[in-house]
Amino acid sequence: MSADAANHRLGIETTTPTNKLVIDGINAQPSALCIANTNATSRIDGNTSHTLDFGIYTNSSYGSYISSQNKTAATGLPLVLASGRKYWG
Repeated sequence: MSADAANHRLGIETTTPTNKLVIDGINAQPSALCIANTNATSRIDGNTSHTLDFGIYTNSSYGSYISSQNKTAATGLPLVLASGRKYWG
């Protein structure tokens, strides 16, 4: 991890961040099995079995992905993109 205090930048796996937050990782396909260990570039882990993975494809015509999954049962989970309005409960 590196910090560029003069320019207010933080880098993970890089010593020369070019933006406010730069995370260098590996290119890998998203997990097809929705398992606990994946090759995602970054992960947001909840306090349950739910997780949100972000990554960059390796060899594909696609550029990147966001994957919502249950990491203890081989199933994907819905991904909700909220616009700020209350649509449920």
